[in-house]
Amino acid sequence: MFSVLSFDLAGYRRSPLFYGTMLLLLLGGLFTGSNFNLSIGEGVLLNGPYIIGFMIGLLSLIIIFIATLFAVQLLFREWDSRFDQLLFTMPLKATGYVSGRFLALLLITFTGFLLLTVGFAIGQSQRSGGAENVFNLLYYAWPILVFGLINSFFVCAVLSVIGWRTGNKLLVSIGGLLLYVLYMIGLLYSNSPFMAQSLPQTTAAQQVAAMIDPFGLSAYFWIAKDFSVQQRNTRLIPFSGLFAYNRTGVFIVSCAMLWWAQGAIRRKPSGNRRHNIPDPGSNSVTAVPQAAVFEQPARLTISFNYRTTSNAIMSVARMDLIALVKSIALPAALLLTLFMTGMEMYADIEKGIRIPQQFASSGLMARSIIRNFHFPAALLLVYFINDVFWKSDATRFNQVGDTFPMAHCRIAGHFVSGALLIFFLCVANIVLGIFFQAGFSYTIFDWRAYTGVGIFVAFPLLLLLAILLLVNAVSPGRYVALAFSFILVAMLVSPLQRKLLPVPLLGVMATFNGPYSDFSGYGPYLAYGLQRLAVGASVIAIITIIAIWVRQRCNLVIMLLSIGGLAVAGYFFGRLAMHEYVPADRNREVREAVSYEKSFRQYAGVAMPAITSVRTRVTLFPAENCYKASGTYTLKNTSQFPVTSLLINSVNEGVRSNVTFVKDDERTVVSNDAAVLALKHPLRPGDSAHLQFELSSRWSPANGHQSFNAIVENGTFLRISRYFPSIGYQADRELEDSAQRRQMGLGGPTPLKKLSDTTAILPEGLLLDMEIITDRDQVAVAVGELVEQKQLEGRSYYRYRTGQPIPFRFALSSGRYGKKTLQHNGTAISIYYHPLHETNVDHLLNNAASTLDYCQEQFGAYPFRTVTFAEVSSFTRGFAGTAYPGTIYMTENMIFHANIHADRQQDVINELAGHELSHLWWGNNQISPDDREGAQMLTESLAMYTEMMLYKKMYGRSRMLERVQLHRQIYESERGFIPERPLYRVTGSDAHIYYSKGAVVLVTLSDIIGESKLNLALRNFLHKHRYPFSRPVSTDLISAILDVTPPAAHQKVTDLFTQTGLR
Repeated sequence: MFSVLSFDLAGYRRSPLFYGTMLLLLLGGLFTGSNFNLSIGEGVLLNGPYIIGFMIGLLSLIIIFIATLFAVQLLFREWDSRFDQLLFTMPLKATGYVSGRFLALLLITFTGFLLLTVGFAIGQSQRSGGAENVFNLLYYAWPILVFGLINSFFVCAVLSVIGWRTGNKLLVSIGGLLLYVLYMIGLLYSNSPFMAQSLPQTTAAQQVAAMIDPFGLSAYFWIAKDFSVQQRNTRLIPFSGLFAYNRTGVFIVSCAMLWWAQGAIRRKPSGNRRHNIPDPGSNSVTAVPQAAVFEQPARLTISFNYRTTSNAIMSVARMDLIALVKSIALPAALLLTLFMTGMEMYADIEKGIRIPQQFASSGLMARSIIRNFHFPAALLLVYFINDVFWKSDATRFNQVGDTFPMAHCRIAGHFVSGALLIFFLCVANIVLGIFFQAGFSYTIFDWRAYTGVGIFVAFPLLLLLAILLLVNAVSPGRYVALAFSFILVAMLVSPLQRKLLPVPLLGVMATFNGPYSDFSGYGPYLAYGLQRLAVGASVIAIITIIAIWVRQRCNLVIMLLSIGGLAVAGYFFGRLAMHEYVPADRNREVREAVSYEKSFRQYAGVAMPAITSVRTRVTLFPAENCYKASGTYTLKNTSQFPVTSLLINSVNEGVRSNVTFVKDDERTVVSNDAAVLALKHPLRPGDSAHLQFELSSRWSPANGHQSFNAIVENGTFLRISRYFPSIGYQADRELEDSAQRRQMGLGGPTPLKKLSDTTAILPEGLLLDMEIITDRDQVAVAVGELVEQKQLEGRSYYRYRTGQPIPFRFALSSGRYGKKTLQHNGTAISIYYHPLHETNVDHLLNNAASTLDYCQEQFGAYPFRTVTFAEVSSFTRGFAGTAYPGTIYMTENMIFHANIHADRQQDVINELAGHELSHLWWGNNQISPDDREGAQMLTESLAMYTEMMLYKKMYGRSRMLERVQLHRQIYESERGFIPERPLYRVTGSDAHIYYSKGAVVLVTLSDIIGESKLNLALRNFLHKHRYPFSRPVSTDLISAILDVTPPAAHQKVTDLFTQTGLR
């Protein structure tokens, strides 16, 4: 055993490739440690034991790739050198051979992981943000032992079984990739906390995942699930309970696999002969015909032309494909990719217990293929090209093959076979998507969606294929080529690409992460992808031409002309792709935030005039992905003191405005992004002035689009108020990172208002008058009532007004919509939707009517004459529905266009109507709480309560209680990652409290005092605090509830709001 071990390790001690690989792992860990951003929860430290353990456990998945790289070398070393026939004729036992070889693989793999972790620790120590603990070696050593060592043992055992049982290198490579894919899919479908932190899981499901997880991450989460934030920052995960059972069980299973692999090695020598070699002792001699000895060989004449070249290329490709088809590698690769993509397709359709089944649309299937097939296919290409390119070297045929007249066609032949493999796998995945569509009875086939598989997967893989062939051609050996191929894939294809090579043109081979929409397809990203492909193809073609010229010394003039033409083409398409590209500059953003805070924080809390009206015109150019806006604010001094200066912010999220202040004869242009304007004449109490502005916005695919500023060819959504000029100090522009704040000498950020702080007497409100001009065939939907609609100069014109004051929060959408309207008790309920998404429209109309009835009966009159729902494209993300005064916007890919008939347990249309429409009572429409502790309890918690009551009204109490239990589980699963606060003091970061706990608390409260009494309290609260009365705080709601509660229940009711946790 030790002789085999020392022999293997000695070989690597002399290998520059080995040291290069180890160095890359160290640098990779350094990069990960210094750049990773893991937002688990407020107050959980990045260098605390919990985060360090989690990250090392996550990094341990890289062991799969480290072990695979070295397994294809070590496990087949004797077979590569044709020494296997003599191996066991020596005094070497199979047990010793297996033990020594396995230990060598284990030590090398673990060393690589150890260097990766060392780099991670060094990189993490250089970070400035989120790390408050002093460096503690034990925080790293313990997870290295329980994750790194045990997982290395397990992975090496799996690969050894595959290698020694099959004798196929490609299958070892595929097996490593399959292990990674199956593990990730297993986590997804086992409801592991690792993959489903935001999803509720039953205790039984978590226990099962913790026991069977071979890498131990689910067990890690199970043991730590009840930890507080302080424990996560100070306490190591103990080796006990299911975590100890898991780690011990994995070790035992790995030993059993090694024992099984040993049996295969014992049988190898007798079963590995492929050729019949005559026995030297035999008298049998093959007679050689006399004529064959003395006959003069015929002279062959070979004509070198296009036909012979193409025949040679196709001959090489044919041999590659025949060998691939005859081996088990092709069906294994096909099954691997189809299984992996199929599981992801199914997961995208069946969204879990919180979101209903999605329709199996072509766009959903294509996005699953693009997102999940691209990177594994790139890894398969690495192994395939390395295998076919170096096959002749393995058989010692390269000495003869390289002398053939058409040997130079070999690389082209490999390219053809690789290209055919790529297209075969892509087509197979598309066919799988079509089968899913048919299986889920969604037979509307959108071929432009599947076109994206070619643009974003097949053609980038072709470029990668060409680069891999060039790498193998110039590399001195097989494993050097394999190592450099892995490096290139990591740099050009993997998710690390954006960090390593942030220039967009260099991401031509990376996975496309953009959206697909039934409204507008891939948008401008499709043309952008083609432009980048043209640039990449030009560069690779230039490199190939130079390489051919160096080897064959072809005509220099033709070569230079070809290179010149390709360079011009690459430059042309590169200019198109990078048009209006603005490089990201994080340092500039930090400097601007620091400058803004230092210059203007003194104006925080300083009285500024209120915006009492907004008159604006927004002109949309959807096909050009741009819009222009102009408008006028009316400013009024609503305070009791004169206003002598005005802080104006003219840049919001990258959209620049031209702003002019106007008052009587005073007209001042604001030239800076943010500026304090000293008024020539103070604005006295009750006086008014005007602020005029113009702005424009255009986005390019090189920079990407902003989710809430997504103007696209069809299905635009603009949260336009975010990009208009603002008045007063904007605390959300401050730096959030505490370490950066200390470094810049900023002190603490602007604190959130306490409950005891002074409240404003009147909420701010404005009257909105918005004109929208869009394409002739589109409908614009905005906040307020539609008062005018016409055709203006060949375009569509819409005008919306609000009949009563609203907050400074408004949006618009534009698209080629279908429309349905229901007149209900004097209120017009309208839904604007994509013509293919009509399935749930009638159900939403009925639920909206039911919500209006309940809320008006229980809480008070509806303040508008219309209710409008508008669907927007999936280029907008971040919400399923969002409510504005009188208008609710819904994204197409969340819950509106969902197959609610597949599972009546998940009527999210009822939830959408109940929750979002109730915000027209609870949330900046009738009441307007300011930004302080407990504000979300008055908006989101009350909307959750209304949603639950409407669910009970439609489906009964037992079904409603199932939803309440679901929210209890959500709350319990997330409470350990954020410092616990009582419901009445929630902040914006406590979504699990004000959504899920809020629902549980208010439903429990309705059981204690009765639904009717609780609704009466809410009605009284609304009547007292709705506009134009004073802003409410959370204690005002508690007081209103106690007013209708029997004294004996006061303490119980108060505890629901003021105590942490749930009883």
